[in-house]
Amino acid sequence: MTDRIPLDSLNSDQLDALYDERDRLRATVDRVHQLANRWAILRTHGSAAYDLRNTLSTPEET
Repeated sequence: MTDRIPLDSLNSDQLDALYDERDRLRATVDRVHQLANRWAILRTHGSAAYDLRNTLSTPEET
């Protein structure tokens, strides 16, 4: 079980951190989704494992 902060004890900074984490995870899912679409279009899996590891480990560059 994880150490959870009771909702009544959650402060503004902690809530902001949760939203930041949620946004980061959504961005990762979006990048993986785009990668999956590219694989479907190209119908190739030659570098699929490398591309997936790279996508999941590299923050999105803006």
